[in-house]
Formats: sequence, C-alpha cells, structure tokens
Amino acid sequence: MIRIAIIEDDPPTSGTFATWLRDYDASFVVEELASRAAAEAAIAQRQFDLAILDIRLGADSNAGVGLIHDLSKRQRCPVIVVSGMPADIYRGIMYQLEAWDYLTKPVDQAALIAVVRNALKNTEGAAVQASTAMGGMPIGLVLNPLEKKHPLWHGQRLVLPMTAQRILYQIARGNGKAVGFAELIKVMPYAGTQGAIKTHVSTIRSAFKAVDPGFNKIVNVPLVGYLWQE
Repeated sequence: MIRIAIIEDDPPTSGTFATWLRDYDASFVVEELASRAAAEAAIAQRQFDLAILDIRLGADSNAGVGLIHDLSKRQRCPVIVVSGMPADIYRGIMYQLEAWDYLTKPVDQAALIAVVRNALKNTEGAAVQASTAMGGMPIGLVLNPLEKKHPLWHGQRLVLPMTAQRILYQIARGNGKAVGFAELIKVMPYAGTQGAIKTHVSTIRSAFKAVDPGFNKIVNVPLVGYLWQE
C-alpha cells in the first residue's frame, strides 16, 4: 500500500492532484493536508512513501522548506515540489534540500504522474537492493538508506545527507569492485553529473574522517568511478 501526502493549501489544486493519483493507481492512499501545522502533525504520526508539496502555504512563503527538513528527518521519502514560486530561484534551493524534483505550476497530469512513477520506482528498487544485499556491507559499516537512522562506522555516527547515503551504499556494497559514475548517477534525485558525484563523495569522505581520521577506503578509479577497498 502506497501512502502519499499532498501538502497544498489550494483545495481545487489538491483535489485535482489526488484525483490524478487515484486514477493512476486506485490502491494509493492519498492524504490531503492544507496547512503546515496539519502536515507537521501527519509527518510525525504516519509513514509516507511520497510527498507532493507547495513551497508557499497560506502566509508562510517558505513552509515547504521546513517541511522538506521534517520529511528528511522523519520519513526520508521522495519529495516532489509543485509550486508557482520562481523556478530560477527555488529549483536550485529545492535540489540542495534533496527534493526529488521541482515542477512549476501549472502542471499537467502526464508530467506529474511521470515524476511520481519514477520516484516510486526508485524507492522500490532501493528496497529490493536493501533486502537482498545488506549482508554485503563492509565490516564496521552499518548502512540502510531506507531506515530512519544515520549510518554508523564502527559504532560512530556518520552525518550524511540522503543522497550521499545512497551513493555510499552503492560504493560500499560493491566491496572491492569499481562502481561506475553511470550507476551512481541513477540514485541521485535529479539529473546528476560526474561533478555532482565527486562533490558527494568528498562529503562522504569528510564524514568518515570526522570519526576516523585515517579513513582511506573509498578509492578513485580514473575515468570509471569509485570502489571500496579493504
């Protein structure tokens, strides 16, 4: 059962999105939340598989920013932002917050459903990987991007954003085999590049070195990607 939160203060827009989602898959449980307070309460009480939200809710022009933080801490589900706020300003901010995608209003049914389908497909794929490959993690590393827990390195907490955790998971589960840039880009929530991957790997290395200054297990493979080397 897929549970989706629509966080939108305009009832006609919220109702339209809910109808589109149920038309696409009648099994979806869709919850419409019209205010930041209602959304915060729901996020604290229930688990969602996907959230669709507007940045501005009522008089709060940046409500969506705070809600993405809440969803990241409590849910770690894909977030699709659908907003009329200026795309040239907010799209980059939303990607930095690791929203899955940013759509500008007005949005049509095909565009929204395509993004929803891709986000859920990625989540389901990660679930299959997590259920079949967790035994392949290197000794000392506890990591599952689907759990609402920070990864651990020999019992020490690694402070990493969600996309960095997904990239680390792919590299670590290779455990001695090179993982290519193309595979790593697939787990990014938006159109990724080799440069973006390198930035995330730098963040990952810094997180490890914060708890283990001698850490050197993530190795560059020139023109290919990265590997975890014991």
